[in-house]
Amino acid sequence: MLELHQITYRVQDGDSIRDILRDVSLTVTDGEIACLTGPSGSGKSTALAVASRLVRPARGTVLLDGRDITALPERAAAAARLEHLGIVFQTPKLLGALTVREQLELMVRLGAGDLAALSKTEQNARIDETLELVGISDLAKRRPAQLSGGQQQRANIARAIIHRPGTLLVDEPTSALDVTRSNHIMELLTSLTHDLGTATLVVTHEQAHLPLFDTVYRMQDGVLEAREGRTSVGAMS
Repeated sequence: MLELHQITYRVQDGDSIRDILRDVSLTVTDGEIACLTGPSGSGKSTALAVASRLVRPARGTVLLDGRDITALPERAAAAARLEHLGIVFQTPKLLGALTVREQLELMVRLGAGDLAALSKTEQNARIDETLELVGISDLAKRRPAQLSGGQQQRANIARAIIHRPGTLLVDEPTSALDVTRSNHIMELLTSLTHDLGTATLVVTHEQAHLPLFDTVYRMQDGVLEAREGRTSVGAMS
């Protein structure tokens, strides 16, 4: 479960201080896929950065699976991300020299999540299972340059879920894809969330995808202006 409570994030803007987020509160439960949507500059990606504790808010609390990670020092925050979080970046940050399978093997070596507790046989089985889940088992030996944009994003997602994190944070996963591949990626994220029981928060500006989400949070100028469930989103889209 992911919980943000009364988050305010500020930056220096010349001689003044500007609030990028103001008293933002939201909860994403296990098995729920939610999104943050709104115009560019509304604070969506900043909220994701705060949720992952890549940046520290000026005020408020971030809870991952009930653990307060808000004030953790940087090393401890990095350890918490490795244990509890999966992050899917807007542009797949795959290592060019590694095959798809090797990208996941690297996560195993890092000991992310529950991977360190598994036997070698169980780790290999987890890799196989994860590649199957995202639909790229046949691409395991390819390097990023040999993959299409959609295939790279699937590998990106596989790396983010290999350690079965409790929370998955996803930043504009379809911005560089065509409509067909965008739809496939969003459908994949939805099915993975429900099948694996993750708490998934997606930043997106794609209005056509909103009916796929269990909950939609609309942002404007750093403020959450609305929270809508699946029924109301479908009615408005």
